[in-house]
Order: sequence, then structure tokens, then C-alpha cells
Amino acid sequence: MRYLTKEWYQLSADLHLGYSVSSVYRVFDEALFQKLYKRGERDYIELEQEIYNTDPRYMLEDEANTEQAVERLMNEEGLAREDIHVIEMSDEERAEIMQLIEAFDKRLPFDAEVYKDLFKQRLDINIKQLEKDLPKEVYNDIADIRLFALGYCSKEVYKQLKKISMINDKESKKILKQYHEIQSQQDIPEEIRDKFGFHDSIVTEVIQEQNNITLRLDNKGGFSDVESVTFIDATLIKQDDNLEGKHWIYNELYKNEEGYEVHVLLAGETMLDYIIQSKDIQF
Repeated sequence: MRYLTKEWYQLSADLHLGYSVSSVYRVFDEALFQKLYKRGERDYIELEQEIYNTDPRYMLEDEANTEQAVERLMNEEGLAREDIHVIEMSDEERAEIMQLIEAFDKRLPFDAEVYKDLFKQRLDINIKQLEKDLPKEVYNDIADIRLFALGYCSKEVYKQLKKISMINDKESKKILKQYHEIQSQQDIPEEIRDKFGFHDSIVTEVIQEQNNITLRLDNKGGFSDVESVTFIDATLIKQDDNLEGKHWIYNELYKNEEGYEVHVLLAGETMLDYIIQSKDIQF
């Protein structure tokens, strides 16, 4: 990425949001940490248990409720079925739900100990990431980085983070403006420009056939109806990690003598770059 980089993405995040703020977090207090750790662990396990025990049959109930709503419209409003636009579940989607139901019915009892370990692992990962991401002057003022990683912050540190967030936001908007200006200057056909943007779609498969590369997309949580994009006569320039299962976040598209240079920022456990040169782009 030239503009919407990993570093830019971090700039655009508000560092001060999501924290419980109090002066009691100003000093190191092991007893306080243990108390809040247990509270966080309990809440995490309760949420995961609720998810674990959620019967996927509710997705079929949604379909039944939709059919009932259609029938009410037909009876009460005198509408014909063909006048009512309904997004129907495909056979493939229904088969996936049936597989989820089968797995749900065969699931083992919920093991809280597994999620205790996962909670600790998540906290350890968060601590290591904070050590990398936080400005040194802020990190040094945090009395207990473990407590901070749980979401608890002193008033003094919060003020520092808020100030940094304001500076970062200004710089982020400046870069975003530059990006839009450069993109508007690209001589890209309208049919490609309008379709090329898959924010929050998930890459489900990467297919390479001869010199072409196709990315299949799950767009149910995204803002596009495109299910695949093919890069014709493509050359891979950069790929930080496997693309499958990653969320498409932002993209930059440049026209050059060889065709198109495509930059994509994706998110998984970490952010990754994908850069490709192609002669053409097809949907």
C-alpha cells in the first residue's frame, strides 16, 4: 500500500477508546489486578459458553419467519407474491446450516478450562502488541501493563492517549485526502472503478490458472455483491501471508502501462499486504 498502509490503519484507530478510567489504576496493585482479571475471565467464559450453546437452527427459523411475513403482506395488502422481493436462502446455504446443526448436536460438553487458557493467551498477545504499538512515553507511565491490557487506564495515561489520538486523526485524514486525490487521477474504466472495492468481504479461496489469479469472496458481511475477482495475466509482487479467511479492508488501484497495479490491505490475526500487477481485471 502506498497510502492506506498498516501504519496508516493504526493512525486511524482512536487509542483512548474502550478503557475504564480511574485514578485507582495509577499505582501497581496486584490484588486489584487479580480481582479484575477474574472478572474479565468470568465474562469471557460466559460469552463463549453462550455462543457455544447457540443452536444454529435459529437460522432456519429466520427463513420461516420471512415466509410468514410474506404471507401476511399478501393477505393484508392484497399483494401478489411476485410483487414482493424476498432474498431466499440458497440450497448451498441451507446445506451449510444443516452441517452446523449436525456438528452442534455432536458437540462435546463446554469446557471452561479451555477458555480460561484462551483468555490468558489473548491477554498475553495483547500485552506484547501494546509493547510494540504504544509510544514509549505512554508505556512508561502505565503502572501495570497487564491491567491496561484488560481495559483499565489511569486518568493521566488516558489524557496522553486522547492527545495522541487527536494528532493521529489529523495525520490520518491528511493521508486519506491524498489517497482520494491520487485515485481520482487514475485512468480506470468506470465499470472496474465502480465494482473494485470489497470492504469487509472475506477471501475464501485463491485460484491460480495459468497466469490468472482469482480471489473468491464471501460478501455476506461486506458492501459488495461481487463474489469473485480475477486478475488477468497476473504477477504477484507482495503477499505477507495466506489470504484465505482474511477480511478485505482497503484497496488502492493504479493504472500503468502494463495494466493495473493492485494494493490490498487485509486483516486476520495481523494486518497483511497483498500487491499484484495484472493486465486486466474481471468480475
